[in-house]
Amino acid sequence: MEILKFKTNLSDQQHEAVGQQLSQLAAISQWNIEEGILSLSGSDVDPQEIIELIEKLNGSAELLRVQGISGSDM
Repeated sequence: MEILKFKTNLSDQQHEAVGQQLSQLAAISQWNIEEGILSLSGSDVDPQEIIELIEKLNGSAELLRVQGISGSDM
């Protein structure tokens, strides 16, 4: 399990669309967007896939951090 954090420029309207896409990815177990920071947890998550997903929805994202964890909390 790992936690990834991305800096984004997503508007409130884009949050729902991004959430729908993230929910379809089997590798992601939880996600949250707060103050332009997308945090997600999962196993074997490809950061480039997340960046491309956000770009397809007319947003931008920059990977800030990847942290390995042993529990399930974000």
